[in-house]
Amino acid sequence: MAGRAKDSMWYAVWHWYMKRCMDLFYRRIEVQGKDNIPLDKPILFASNHTNALMDPLVISCHSGIQHYFMTRGDVFKKKLIGDLFRSWRMLPIFRMKDGIETLAQNNPVMDFVIDRLKNGYSIIIFAEGSHFWNQTVQPLKKGLVRIAFEVLNQDPNTELVVVPVGLHYNDMVRTNQDALVSFGKPISVKNFPKEESEQKTYLQFNKQLREKMKELIVNIEPGELAEKKNQLRKELESSLLYLEVKDSFKLQQKLIQLMDRLEAEDPTKLASVANLDDLTEAIGEDKMEELNQARYNKPGGDNLFYFLKLPLYILASINFILVFLVGKKLLSGVKDRTFHNSIKFGLAMVVAPIFAMIQGGILAVVLGSFWYFVLYLALMPVWGALFSEFTGRRKLVL
Repeated sequence: MAGRAKDSMWYAVWHWYMKRCMDLFYRRIEVQGKDNIPLDKPILFASNHTNALMDPLVISCHSGIQHYFMTRGDVFKKKLIGDLFRSWRMLPIFRMKDGIETLAQNNPVMDFVIDRLKNGYSIIIFAEGSHFWNQTVQPLKKGLVRIAFEVLNQDPNTELVVVPVGLHYNDMVRTNQDALVSFGKPISVKNFPKEESEQKTYLQFNKQLREKMKELIVNIEPGELAEKKNQLRKELESSLLYLEVKDSFKLQQKLIQLMDRLEAEDPTKLASVANLDDLTEAIGEDKMEELNQARYNKPGGDNLFYFLKLPLYILASINFILVFLVGKKLLSGVKDRTFHNSIKFGLAMVVAPIFAMIQGGILAVVLGSFWYFVLYLALMPVWGALFSEFTGRRKLVL
């Protein structure tokens, strides 16, 4: 069995640039469980899928290793975009909704994926089969488990592992938001207990994997009160933005556990709750003490900082007004809002630098010195971070 595959220089270059853009695009991205990623084995990363193309990029930038991505095939239709995506190790997978005639195109991709895994590479797969905004892990499709055990069939000594991943965003449309990437304990494919039939083995593997993935998100099981639980979770999360993302995440998980218990005891009681104060009264102050202490201990001064930075926000907005207008035009035709963040990030990575060079060039010509061009470009990351912060805080939708 081959060890860890060699890194690609081109991948490393665009990966570095993408991570710098991501640092400006998000307020904070935190990682937990990174030590669960083995550095000497091929890996299938199995993640929940809530935020379109941002999900594989966030995982890739914060896992510390290079990956191939399994990506919906319809985004490869335009040759230039398809070639660019393939150079970034993105692999097209077609679904029934793309047309039954497209499914045959998956066969060579699957063969390629199995070969890569046998030779020490890593793949990101969204095992739910599509993207969902629900706060739960959907039942897993059989694609990932079939790939994993086909690798085992072809190489009985494979060290392939499946690493569960949980992605959590406090907002999936606005900029300057928080994200948490959680890596769980790896599952060895070779050592997984075999059932009397292949199908039962697949079912047990997916069952275990799904449970591990649920532990890595703020999981809300589907049901009549799921929307109510998510409403209260959001109320808590909005009051905890001063905490580290992982600390807020743990408190949100605890809130869901408390609401699940209340629902099991008396569903009508939870249904009548309108806010967190009502919930405290319904389940008792002692059980909500940790959560209430966190949300009531929020430090002050946030509005003061906003007004002090307002002139800088205005300058940043002037620099990015053209990008803003292009974004408004593009997003007006995109009905599926799960793609809005991905499009905004694409604008930040590609369109904003082009406009910056044009604007910097005009400034240099008007002022008569090339150094104004250099200075303008050097300051663009600062203006970019401020613009992202301003649009995110003011809930401006590009």
